[in-house]
Amino acid sequence: MRALVASALAGLLLFLWSGLSQLFPWGVPTVPTFAATTDDPGAFQAPHLVRVPAGTFTTPTFDERLGDGIATLTTDRSFAWVVSIPRERYDPGRYFGLELLSQLVVAALLVAFLRLTGELPRRRRVQALALLAAAGLVATYGVMANWWGLPARYALGLSVNVVVGWCLAAVVALRVLAPSRAGVTA
Repeated sequence: MRALVASALAGLLLFLWSGLSQLFPWGVPTVPTFAATTDDPGAFQAPHLVRVPAGTFTTPTFDERLGDGIATLTTDRSFAWVVSIPRERYDPGRYFGLELLSQLVVAALLVAFLRLTGELPRRRRVQALALLAAAGLVATYGVMANWWGLPARYALGLSVNVVVGWCLAAVVALRVLAPSRAGVTA
């Protein structure tokens, strides 16, 4: 039961942290946001939205060929990875629901790791988790920086956010798994 409560609390913390950390001056705020629509972009608005005429970045067949999935686009001067979904599929409620579910799954995995390392002192468990997070982030964002050209500031910003979030979640989970006054290890 403690593991379930620890996972729920850690997952909620990760969900809130992932939203809050998007306000930091690295990561998401470093990405230029353009709108090339003939109508109001609505949910896609961002604080630094740049409106450009429809067709500025696309061809008339962009939505038909690249509008749902992942593709690459090569021009005379650049190479781009294009990841897109149809606008009608974007639903903020669905987005936040899936984000919460994702963070709950991550939290459950973090709690499983913390339980597997129960013989180590708390500090060492959090340090080990931070190293695992860093390894996963280098494996993910390092590859994306190499293949996708992901800017270092963006990748490092997101990586710091994840490591800090995981460590905060681990501290909260450990408090639930093994309250210090009980002297029990999880």
